[in-house]
Amino acid sequence: MTKLSPVCCRSSSSFRLALIALLAGFVLVLAAPASSLAQPSAAGDGSSPPETARADSVAVPAAPAPHARRPLRPIELAIMFGQTVGSVRIYAFAQDRSEELWGVKYIHPSGGFGPIRCDFFIQAIPVYRLIQPKYYDYQSVALTTERRSVFGAAILPLGERVVVNPRQRLQASLYSSGGFAYFTRRILSEGATRLNINVQFGTEFEFVINDRRSVTFGYAINHLSNGNIHYKNPGLDANLFYLDYAFNLRHPAAAK
Repeated sequence: MTKLSPVCCRSSSSFRLALIALLAGFVLVLAAPASSLAQPSAAGDGSSPPETARADSVAVPAAPAPHARRPLRPIELAIMFGQTVGSVRIYAFAQDRSEELWGVKYIHPSGGFGPIRCDFFIQAIPVYRLIQPKYYDYQSVALTTERRSVFGAAILPLGERVVVNPRQRLQASLYSSGGFAYFTRRILSEGATRLNINVQFGTEFEFVINDRRSVTFGYAINHLSNGNIHYKNPGLDANLFYLDYAFNLRHPAAAK
């Protein structure tokens, strides 16, 4: 009988816990009242008789609420920090690594319909730290317990997310992004490369603090590999947990 390694067991457990937490978050978002970010109606406050209120509404048509004709947060610039916990085997088999990501995101709406908004974003990671065994073979198997940090940078220009209920305080979204990462030395295998493909698939929950700021917590599968452009390509699929703090670059009152 094949015996699973402790690393594999811990990775599987963290992946299952992350899925359960994300499903619970989506249920909370969908169950939240739809009017949590809606502005007060232009109708009377109840102090006038019903007849007067009806007459006023006919004589002076109420202007559409501002939030009904513009996105809640038009353009955002976010500061992010991410940390990986364990790994999964989807398109890669390297394990016993961890990653730290420090970067920024530029987020711009690209359309939407009904309770859905689509955003395009670009992610730049000027500080990408990969912590891996100091010595390992061509199959990415660790040969020592010593650790070494390898630094790099990444740019992911192809990002798109779908936001559910974008006018609520708590918003859920699914996203994917892709680009390239470059490190100061070969990573994952001595037969691999410094230049790697970096792809993320995940989900996130954004809490809107006010018209100018928001905080986001997310989870993604962070994939690193060289796309078989060199002798070895072990690849790495890691559980990435991250936190964003976003600033609105354009005040909602200025949006069209």
